[in-house]
Amino acid sequence: MKPANIKKLQNRSRGLTVRRVTRDTYAVASKSQPDLQHIVTVTMGPDGAIRGRCTCPWSHHGGFGCVHVMAVLHTLAARKKRRLSFWPTLEEAERQHKRVLRLAGGHNDAIYITSRPLPRLPRPEAA
Repeated sequence: MKPANIKKLQNRSRGLTVRRVTRDTYAVASKSQPDLQHIVTVTMGPDGAIRGRCTCPWSHHGGFGCVHVMAVLHTLAARKKRRLSFWPTLEEAERQHKRVLRLAGGHNDAIYITSRPLPRLPRPEAA
């Protein structure tokens, strides 16, 4: 089950704290329950699709692409000085004229991801 408000989740995911636990596993702090952390596993499938699993209730009820998985993907992209955008359809993602990645869900469903470089900060002027 794909989330309905992908752009809203995308914005919420940018404010979450992510901590790497192992190579593919991350702990993501819950915004609604600060003492709670969700465990997220992100892997790349042999077909090139990204697979994300989370321990949150949304995922337990068949959902994929939760805010916690998005937060991990944002963190991984930021390490490469990239910024991600998530799209509900391939057509919307392709209109961005960027490389398109696929976050795989169940039953051939997917969320599409585009990536662009982070904006460069202006250099401080010499005094």
